[in-house]
Amino acid sequence: MPGLHRSIAVFAVFLLTTALMPVHAAVPASITTAGCEEQEFSLEYPSAPFKKLLPPGFKLSTLDPTGLLAFVDISVDHCNSVDGGAGSEDLTAFVEVVPPAQYQQANLTAYGLLLAIWSTRAQTVDTFTAWGFGKQAAAGLVAFKNGLNLLGRKIGTVTVQSGASKISALTFFAAQKSTYAAGGTRGFAQDASGALHILDANWTEQTFQGGLATFTQSGPGPLPLRLPAQIYPALAGHATNYALTLHSVQ
Repeated sequence: MPGLHRSIAVFAVFLLTTALMPVHAAVPASITTAGCEEQEFSLEYPSAPFKKLLPPGFKLSTLDPTGLLAFVDISVDHCNSVDGGAGSEDLTAFVEVVPPAQYQQANLTAYGLLLAIWSTRAQTVDTFTAWGFGKQAAAGLVAFKNGLNLLGRKIGTVTVQSGASKISALTFFAAQKSTYAAGGTRGFAQDASGALHILDANWTEQTFQGGLATFTQSGPGPLPLRLPAQIYPALAGHATNYALTLHSVQ
């Protein structure tokens, strides 16, 4: 039965070809971290360069009467474990936005347009890229530590570099430690085809201490305009002892 022999041969070639094809792992639905510590920086920044990045129906969150200043949140964190494995250091940068009503939820405390996610962990970069945040995701080098200055006051230092971009910050922690409640935020980005991508971040209760920071940037990111060479002020926070989960919504 030549037809049967031919079918068996074709099937054998199919099996061989399939076996030789590279295996692509499924895209994770979430990233879960534990044992995290974070330095966060909140600064006002000219709103004009962000407006061209906004998806349809989105507005910048501004409180100044002129609307010329946008609110930017930059977080640099170290987590002891990511998805049950080794830890990582990451930078995330958002500009705060007001999304259309269909993307808002009562349990979310803030919304942001993702400007950058730089990570020392290759799998994190790959996952964000698979979620549709490839323009924002990149490998980064992170130096993150806390200590005391000569006067015995608690300070924090951060240096993060990705490609030609580099940021550095020096924080003076002045406020008393307090407890920051568990909560969640939502991030957005629009890709080159116009598709909207959404991720949610949820954190557990954490220990928090506020302060003031000096902030500088060289290179094109994460902020779209280069900061002046002089010291740029920012509000700062230091959070410890929390877990964070990121998951793709669409």
